[in-house]
Amino acid sequence: MTSHNLSQSSSMQMGTMFVGLFTAIFVFLVIYLRTQRGATLRPSVVFAEETHNSHIFALVFLVPAIVQMGGAIAIPVAAVRVALDMAAAFGLIAAVFAWDGFHYQFSPAGVDIRTLGFRLRSIHTADIQGYAVAPWSIWGGYGIRGLGRRRAYVWGSRGVRIRTGRGEVFLGHGEPEKIVHDLDLVTGNHEAGDGAFPS
Repeated sequence: MTSHNLSQSSSMQMGTMFVGLFTAIFVFLVIYLRTQRGATLRPSVVFAEETHNSHIFALVFLVPAIVQMGGAIAIPVAAVRVALDMAAAFGLIAAVFAWDGFHYQFSPAGVDIRTLGFRLRSIHTADIQGYAVAPWSIWGGYGIRGLGRRRAYVWGSRGVRIRTGRGEVFLGHGEPEKIVHDLDLVTGNHEAGDGAFPS
């Protein structure tokens, strides 16, 4: 009886620890996503929208999440079930983000970066100092990357690096020339078609 009570108490403590850990991760993500967003752009007509997503990465996140959900059903230990359920929830959320991808909206006011309808970042036209097609290394990671004055939104190996007065923003895209073209229209810099940073 005592052994059972100790085992149950230990399981509850582990469950509480996992809930606390995943809650802390969730709070950190919310704070991270809300930083470096920039001021909202003034209302303006969006003349182009590009989408950058990855169904492959969505499946990479989805498959383990399904396995974890199956494990949570099969394993009777409460703490393990809680951990697997929460890990599966994060995996499902990541899969949805990767599937929907990043949406870049271009207007005379600047560039809005969104996902699932949520505004991640706004870059005002007056703040754009230069932009260029650039590769993205696998070592840089995928999704929303970077801290401080650098931020990247990427699911692939190519994109456009934008230099602003507040730092650099990397927009991943399979056809970065489209991003450059849209940025030319935003800035009115039709001679910047080569994507070179101004000196």
